Amino acid sequence: MRFFLQILLLASVGLQPAWGEEVFVPEPAMINSFDPYPLDPGVLEIGPGYTFTSSNRAFDADGVLQPSDYSRQHSFFTEFTYGVTEGVDVRLLLGDVHGVDHSSDLDGDGHPDKLAGRGIGDVEMGVRWQFYQGSDGTAAAAFLSGLALPSGPEAGPYRLELTQGFPSLTPRLVASKSWGRFQVLGDVGVTLPLGRHGSRPRGGLDANLGLGYQVGDHLKPLVELNYSKAHFSGQPASEDLSLTAGLVVMFSDSVYLNLGLQRSIAGRNSPESNSGVFFLSLTP
Repeated sequence: MRFFLQILLLASVGLQPAWGEEVFVPEPAMINSFDPYPLDPGVLEIGPGYTFTSSNRAFDADGVLQPSDYSRQHSFFTEFTYGVTEGVDVRLLLGDVHGVDHSSDLDGDGHPDKLAGRGIGDVEMGVRWQFYQGSDGTAAAAFLSGLALPSGPEAGPYRLELTQGFPSLTPRLVASKSWGRFQVLGDVGVTLPLGRHGSRPRGGLDANLGLGYQVGDHLKPLVELNYSKAHFSGQPASEDLSLTAGLVVMFSDSVYLNLGLQRSIAGRNSPESNSGVFFLSLTP
């Protein structure tokens, strides 16, 4: 990770503009990747959105796709971000989650039974601290400290569990570099369980790499690679590598629309997921 940050930050030395020349910095927002640019002090951003995920196949322990029973999940969410001081902002994510799963035979009749769940999703909150920014603004790095609280629906008779099930810390490093209208962004984070829990979680790792190119003043197509790995005691680790294609539409300085489609392309002990997401970024 240290080498990754050094590459992005040292790249800011090259391609410097002539003295007095205005530097173009593309919109940093991605879909599933994080960006290292906090909001200005006193600015509030509201991000309502919707996400949908479905799956009917899964990767086995050898990474081979196998048929599996159908499952789906969708959620309405709102993210609030507020600039506290120069280089620091805070965020709060709230959501309403719904899910259906047909992979369990609860009554032993040889046929899968429907599990369904709905309710308030897990609460997420965090702080973003930008500890580096180049003099021309085209390179930046930040540390994100997050906390997830398990407030989602728990498992029950014919009720689907839609919660992480345990509180966790999610520290993350993120860096970005742009050259003209082209941007490269990467982040890596870990999930650190808090306390002792029946599922005996041991933690996880996730990383994202995003590439974007801003077209004119209003459009930014992008592509991302998203990787995640989770560990639970007594169980094999699950891994997923997904590809995201997205588009950021900047209607104005205060209204953005973010659209994304994600598909699993490789994995182990994990579902092959197909996801869609859209969310707005509104600055009142």
